[in-house]
Amino acid sequence: MSTQAMTYQIAKYFKTQPVQKAEFELSYSIAKRLDAAMMSSGTSRQTLVKKMGWRDREVARWLTDRYDFTTSTIAQIETVMNTKIIQIAKTIYF
Repeated sequence: MSTQAMTYQIAKYFKTQPVQKAEFELSYSIAKRLDAAMMSSGTSRQTLVKKMGWRDREVARWLTDRYDFTTSTIAQIETVMNTKIIQIAKTIYF
């Protein structure tokens, strides 16, 4: 993401409502974590596209745009990349 685009996103971030701020922060954090996981594993965007069977522009949006990640999408990414994007503490429900 370019500096100008980042500045725009930050300005937009500070002008939004509290829920929108939380959504933006979470979405941005997931995108940055995905980008870091791809870099550390040497996975290119094109490789991820092939493994997932998605369009290149969709994967590009994950990394460069505000994207509403679903749990299904995150699970697919984690499975294909064999890494965790989101860590959630395990809870026993009984």
